[in-house]
Amino acid sequence: MENFLHCVTGLKSERLAPGLQTVRPKVFMLSGNRLLREAAALALADLGMIDIVGSSDTPTQFMLSRDICPDVLLLDAATHGKPEMVTAARDSFEGVKIIAFGLEE
Repeated sequence: MENFLHCVTGLKSERLAPGLQTVRPKVFMLSGNRLLREAAALALADLGMIDIVGSSDTPTQFMLSRDICPDVLLLDAATHGKPEMVTAARDSFEGVKIIAFGLEE
């Protein structure tokens, strides 16, 4: 979890002390696995260091989130059309960080 937080926030966990005023990155989660998507979104939101601004099982919903302008896209590696999704995300959201994750079945 520490590596994920460092990647998303750019800060080490020891600098993420309670009460520290930092800009919380806006994260959108894209995964076809509803249980994984909702559980991970809740767990990450409970940390209080990032804002989960949306989640979906379809790339279309992410691309419609232009008004949200997420800082990070958490992308399930099993997502259909992943290479095209990465290209579209980079073209649509300047500076977005994309983190792909996967689970062993």
